[in-house]
Amino acid sequence: MHAIKSFILTLVLVVLAQADSRLTVYVYPPSQPLNWKSPKTLIYSFLRIQGLKAIKQIPSSSSSFVSDFNEPGSIDTMYMSTMGHTIAHVQCELENGVLYDRWSSLSGEDDVSEDYNLAFKQKIGVGLLFHKFIDGHIISGAENYKRLIHYRGQKYKDSNGKTQVSKPKYLSFSIDPQQCQNLKGMIDFYESFHFPKNTPTSELKKRSAQQTLFFTNVIDPYDSYIERQKNSQAEVGGGCAPYAVGLVKMTGLFTATLDKIWSRLQPVSENLIGGVSASGQTVRAVNMNSILVGKLGNHWMYAGQPNQVVKMYDPQNIWENIMALENCVSKKQCTAELEAIQREFQMLGKSLHVGSPHVFADQYRAGKKEKSVSQSITGLEVR
Repeated sequence: MHAIKSFILTLVLVVLAQADSRLTVYVYPPSQPLNWKSPKTLIYSFLRIQGLKAIKQIPSSSSSFVSDFNEPGSIDTMYMSTMGHTIAHVQCELENGVLYDRWSSLSGEDDVSEDYNLAFKQKIGVGLLFHKFIDGHIISGAENYKRLIHYRGQKYKDSNGKTQVSKPKYLSFSIDPQQCQNLKGMIDFYESFHFPKNTPTSELKKRSAQQTLFFTNVIDPYDSYIERQKNSQAEVGGGCAPYAVGLVKMTGLFTATLDKIWSRLQPVSENLIGGVSASGQTVRAVNMNSILVGKLGNHWMYAGQPNQVVKMYDPQNIWENIMALENCVSKKQCTAELEAIQREFQMLGKSLHVGSPHVFADQYRAGKKEKSVSQSITGLEVR
């Protein structure tokens, strides 16, 4: 049965590989909407998704895979996402004529005990949004498209007012061999920070900053990759959506309006941000309980307090924008911003087109039975 499963997944890749050289960005939002009104509402909506995941995934089966790093893993067939995720798939011809095919996404912050320590012992409060987690890593290979297959999404109202359940979306960029080569270089670089999945956090802490891929909102993956070419001491990091955006930036096809729509600029007053200095001294202790049950968590900004601003490329924003672009291209339901995106692509010698559905299939064992599932993903092509 494993051979049949491998054949099906290979067949999917072969069919997709027949298309033109391209970088495809897949995205799905959190399985339930996150409420960004205040720190308190954000945390509680985050915890709500975590609770739903725990309840729904107890009776469900899992689907196994082997990563491109030859490491076994599995994904729940009732897969739910707390923050959403953004995945890149590069299929193209390199400058030497060799075909290149790679699935890649960035993740991290997997040690729950480390989150607890930061929030309740080091008392960094909303400083979690600015923290540089040391377990950033690249998800390479089958786990990426299995996430797309098994994702269980949030409910939303479509353009006709009908309730729908969210599915992943894609935006595909046609690229040439030079762009293909540049993408391979960036992906190879980020994969060079790989560590075995079972590596304890205590071991990761022994690495130098230059050996660490930080999972964080305060380092841009594209900028840090470019800077590392000039400065071997530059820190490298990012998150899932910034990493996919960084790959688009590497092609030269990322536009100013996409940057505006896909990102979230969140000002945070410093009385919400705690932390520890390099010398180990507490700069400011922010009790998480004062955010969760007190008044401190009611606002992002407070009068008389200086603010720090975190810029995040948000999977929710990206997903909603691709849906809006689909309606703009297919139904001519265009806003000024959507028309601006089309003009920007035209200036780059490209245009937007409705793409054909990308269909992925998987087989897995549920008890004594073999089950199959598929996911059809719609989106757009930039060519």
